[in-house]
Amino acid sequence: MGKRILFTDQKSWSNEQIILAYRSQSQVENAFADMKDPHFLSWEPMFHWTDSKIRVHAFYCVLALILGSLLQRRAAQNGLSLSLQALFKALNGIQEVTNLFPPAGKPGSPGRPHVKTTLTEMDPTQQALFRFFALDRYRQT
Repeated sequence: MGKRILFTDQKSWSNEQIILAYRSQSQVENAFADMKDPHFLSWEPMFHWTDSKIRVHAFYCVLALILGSLLQRRAAQNGLSLSLQALFKALNGIQEVTNLFPPAGKPGSPGRPHVKTTLTEMDPTQQALFRFFALDRYRQT
């Protein structure tokens, strides 16, 4: 087991606050690493050439990172500690399927089809996320 010496200019902080701030550094580093992943919160590829469009692209990337981090924090507060990528992968797997059934009566008869929406099967992690984030309120009825 190694030892570390932490230096700070925050004289009013307690030892616990200093250690927590140091440990949270890895969360910030992980967030920037996530921005390099082409599938989640990607900074690249950037198909913009004007400064204003690059700034908007950067704003969207940082906004997505903040929103993702808030989701990650809320999941952790509910006892589900996931990386940002694992969280997005689990949420992406929660899907709603709309099935259209032919109208009742003779085949080919006019009428409105019967519509039924269902959720795909969810694993326990997805079920927990569905419950934590109250995703049921977004289902089509």
